[in-house]
Parts: sequence; structure tokens; C-alpha cells
Amino acid sequence: MTRRRRAVQLPLPLEVPPLPAAVRADLRTEVVPGWTGRAACASRSVDPDWWHAPAGDELQEVARGVCQSCPVRRSCLAHALATGEPEGLWGGADEGERVWMRLALAEGTRVAAVLDPTSRTAAA
Repeated sequence: MTRRRRAVQLPLPLEVPPLPAAVRADLRTEVVPGWTGRAACASRSVDPDWWHAPAGDELQEVARGVCQSCPVRRSCLAHALATGEPEGLWGGADEGERVWMRLALAEGTRVAAVLDPTSRTAAA
């Protein structure tokens, strides 16, 4: 029997400042028109409930795997950040992760650094 590692969930800040208009505009430039029709989650072979599973749930991990191979993951995440999407998994990031991303953006981290999954652990 293998033991599943639980993701460490940092406490969320009480208040997230609104994103500056320039940051929201930069995020919108990252959204490819018609991206929803090309999204991997739009396939009939996936269950839409996967994207609303609780953090750390096996179904959410399945959804994250779908997101990793999605050709429009970046557009999906940029859309969720620009619109302040409050729930669900978008572009492979859950609600809590997107709060931290919005905080980073509000504090001046470049949009490209936040949207690039390889740079999420590095200071940008």
C-alpha cells in the first residue's frame, strides 16, 4: 500500500487586494479567443465534477492531470485570475493557489511568471 502525500495548504490571507487594471489587462492578453472550445475539460470523456472536488481529493488530482496536458491551460488560468473566479480548478490551480497568485500579481510579480508553472516556486 502506498501512502498518498497531502499537499500543504498555507492559510489564506484575510483580504486579497483587487488586481490593478493594468494587470487585469495583461492577463486578458494571455487569453486566446475561443479557448473554451479547445479545453481538455470540454471532452465528453471527463466528469465536470472533477474540477470542483475538494483540495487533495483524488478526483482533483485526476483533473490536475487533465489540465497539465491541456493546450489552453494558460488561457484558462489567465481567465480565472482576471475575472477573480472564486471556485473550482482553473488552469490546474485551485481556489487557494489562485489567491496566492493574485497576491503575487498585486505585489508586482510579472503575469508571465505567474502563468508559467515552472516558475511558480521561484521568486519572480
